[in-house]
Amino acid sequence: MADDTVINLGEAGKIDFGDESPDDDEATGIVFSFIAGATLAIGDVVYIHTDGEVHKSDADAITSMPAVGICVSSGSDGNAVDVLVQGIMHDTSAFPTFTEGADLFVSGATAGAVTTTAPSGSGDTVQKIGVALHADMAYFNFNTTEVLLA
Repeated sequence: MADDTVINLGEAGKIDFGDESPDDDEATGIVFSFIAGATLAIGDVVYIHTDGEVHKSDADAITSMPAVGICVSSGSDGNAVDVLVQGIMHDTSAFPTFTEGADLFVSGATAGAVTTTAPSGSGDTVQKIGVALHADMAYFNFNTTEVLLA
């Protein structure tokens, strides 16, 4: 497709990404390219910093929230990094062992990590970012809704 291509769907149209079970360290869904503000790895959850670059999110630090996506490529400071904002990701090294159907949140214990435990400390930000599909695969939907705990 050429740049600026418009896709018109019929009444019952759909976009089918075609891969409901991506390989390890792979994803299928909506991915944007951002500039990394630090060294980022596949599986790092990120937010948009005031400089317009993406950095690791941390539920313990209100200034690093809300998360907008999860890295599906690695990147170093000042270079491009691909970020999944909605879709399915498989990662055996970045994800803990999930229970199928478990809610997923931005971690407050480890910057950039995904956790199944909602942050609960005073001043923490709770942002549900997805649901586990398998022990090392998840559906993510970063809608930026968050709750600040008192």
